[in-house]
Amino acid sequence: MQNLKYIIASIITVTIFVACDKYDIQGFFVSPSKERVNERFEQSMAYNEQHQNDTLITTTQEEYLFYTASDVHVKTTAEHLAKYIDIAKSDEKSLFTTILGDITDQRKGLFIAHDTIENHKDNSIVRVLAGNHDIYFDQWSEYYELFGSSTYYFVVKTPTASDLFIALDSSCGSLGKKQMDWLQQILEEKRPQHRHCIIMTHTHFFDRDMSQFPTGNFSVEETATLTNLFTKNNVNLVISGHDHHNETYNFNGVQYLVLDDIQDLDPEPTYFVVDVKKDTITFERTLLK
Repeated sequence: MQNLKYIIASIITVTIFVACDKYDIQGFFVSPSKERVNERFEQSMAYNEQHQNDTLITTTQEEYLFYTASDVHVKTTAEHLAKYIDIAKSDEKSLFTTILGDITDQRKGLFIAHDTIENHKDNSIVRVLAGNHDIYFDQWSEYYELFGSSTYYFVVKTPTASDLFIALDSSCGSLGKKQMDWLQQILEEKRPQHRHCIIMTHTHFFDRDMSQFPTGNFSVEETATLTNLFTKNNVNLVISGHDHHNETYNFNGVQYLVLDDIQDLDPEPTYFVVDVKKDTITFERTLLK
């Protein structure tokens, strides 16, 4: 019996060791450090300072589309990601494409995802931000090297108006003080200058069933602070992912859209096409075929 226990313990130990390149065991059960969100914010601001020309997208059309998806979870292949980029770039009405975090699931997956995006996007614009899985294995340095900032804003300028888009780093389930202060400043100073305002982040705000309880959901207090801030500053739409389950809410005058996933293992991956018009913003859930 003692030998059997030893054999079982050895098998478990070897299994965990082998899985270390595929799964961040500690990262799954312990949220990535919320203290480091301030470090990531400072690095993102430094990147933004050096890439100020990335803050403006112009169009000759008054109305436009953009594509959004989340939770790609690239392992060794990125077939759904490639297909998503191909579909989005082929739509002449689409201005840009977004990927709202959890780009990878394991070590080196960020490199596969980055190469896939670069090889398929051609001249189209693809904007990404980090999810909790992207900073597992202490991968923030790789994310920053490949994709740059995970906290930024940009403006879409039409012939008669402009719209403000804000990307937030919620990969550890908190914005942190510095990013929160930055968000408040951006909303107070820039929101009044624009027609629409859309917030994009990875972590969703209304957790129904604690399905991802170990990995970085917002606290109740921070959710209240953020949702009140969005309402106060007339944010039109907040888009997030994380839960792999589509839901829509209207809370205190703000629309909230939670995306599904497009990972290769999902037999029915979906993305959304967002239609921005003069007075409305609508969206359509679409099966990736």
